[in-house]
Amino acid sequence: MKTHVLLISAFAALAAAAEPEPNAVFGVLSDIHLVPADVRSVERFKRTLRYLDSRKVDGVVICGDLTQRGTIPALMGFGRVWRETFPGDRRSDGGHVERLFVYGDHETENMFCAVYTNDWTRRGCMEEMRSLDIYSNDRALQWKRAFGDDYRPIERRTVKGYDFVLAHIVMGDEPGLRWGEPLYIPGLEEFFATNAFDRTRPFFYVQHKIPRGTVGGDRVWGQDDGRTTKLLSKYPNAVAFCGHKHRSATEERLCWQGAFTAFMVPAHYAIATEEGHENGVSSGDRPSHSPQLQMPRIDTSDGSQGFVMSLYDDRIVIERREFAQGGEVAPPWTVPIPNDGSMSFASRASRAAVPQFAKGTAVTVREIRGADRSGRATDQLSVEFPPINGDKGRAYDYEVTAILRKAYVRRIVGTKRVFSPKCHLAPERDKGPVVCLFGKGELPSDHDTLEFEVRPANAFGAQGEPIRSEPRSFNPTPCATTLW
Repeated sequence: MKTHVLLISAFAALAAAAEPEPNAVFGVLSDIHLVPADVRSVERFKRTLRYLDSRKVDGVVICGDLTQRGTIPALMGFGRVWRETFPGDRRSDGGHVERLFVYGDHETENMFCAVYTNDWTRRGCMEEMRSLDIYSNDRALQWKRAFGDDYRPIERRTVKGYDFVLAHIVMGDEPGLRWGEPLYIPGLEEFFATNAFDRTRPFFYVQHKIPRGTVGGDRVWGQDDGRTTKLLSKYPNAVAFCGHKHRSATEERLCWQGAFTAFMVPAHYAIATEEGHENGVSSGDRPSHSPQLQMPRIDTSDGSQGFVMSLYDDRIVIERREFAQGGEVAPPWTVPIPNDGSMSFASRASRAAVPQFAKGTAVTVREIRGADRSGRATDQLSVEFPPINGDKGRAYDYEVTAILRKAYVRRIVGTKRVFSPKCHLAPERDKGPVVCLFGKGELPSDHDTLEFEVRPANAFGAQGEPIRSEPRSFNPTPCATTLW
């Protein structure tokens, strides 16, 4: 028995030795939104930096929105937190860690004043506010004060033989453009025209906003004007990182591959969900919205995410990590070198598992007195079922359909899509139940019975087989049958 154990240990050691060490390792973050006066905000960021230190990263990429309100004191606080973990840009083992940061819109859109404009204008304090925000002051000087090196709108850094192009967002600096418009970064074409890149290995491009038509799909909010995508399409070895949209690392569409490869980096602060869902981010948050959503947003405040990127000769491995609670939220992405198109949406959709409910999974429906998203009390039907997050795959979301039955007629009277309440966390933390609320006022009252059908879907829209609730009547007074 002892010999058997020794043999197993020897084989394990050989297997570990066969796995090559990566050429370089990087932390990749976005949307820190640091508030130095908020202990929780600071501790979260420190915890993440300590973890990256334990991974002996060679650099840390941050795709903008370093601060929440874009104030000069907040930027100085960000610099202090960085230096506490990496004094002199050194890890705890003495190795160098490269700062690969760019400004985001919260630093350069005058966010501090924009959020409070009306209030502070009435109080006559706008000049005092402008004296505190980065936008109204010399952003290059503030960068130098916070980090000790010179600010360059576009710059090239090389770390362990890998090139990074850092392009700071520019808002309101181009004549004729309104504040808040999606802008192209001036000088980018000239920069690439005067810089050559090794075509045999990847190089990395970093900006805050989304290169148009790449990650997140064609309709995602927060895209630039498309010129960046056109420019990078000349470089199949380019790998772009962006942030801005705050999506979760569990989403498959955060990885895109076409003429080049792109990643949307998940938010370190305030995970957001895709719009169009009953319990997701939506313009339906407005009390005036009609029809009013029946559910609040799922609580994603416990999510704090990012990537750890390991570079090898033949591949890039992107770990999708949860830093606040630890662990990986989804399996890593492995991107072959060179770009072979295998990570495109279409290619991965063809390989993706279609989620299926276990045989016998039940859908229950309860009548409750609840409140819609605006807080108005209302009678609701709560449709409940367990999430799919086992070894055979995980559902991205669920389509819930209300079906009216009257005599021999079966008619769809409502369809909603919902997320599992902890869909943004690791599968073991997503226990459910999944809930979808229908207001009784949304459904016809003239029915014999209602049933609810639930279909799971993966991140590319492929749906599994449905499960259904037992048909039953939810009429206050059952309809009487008259015989003639």
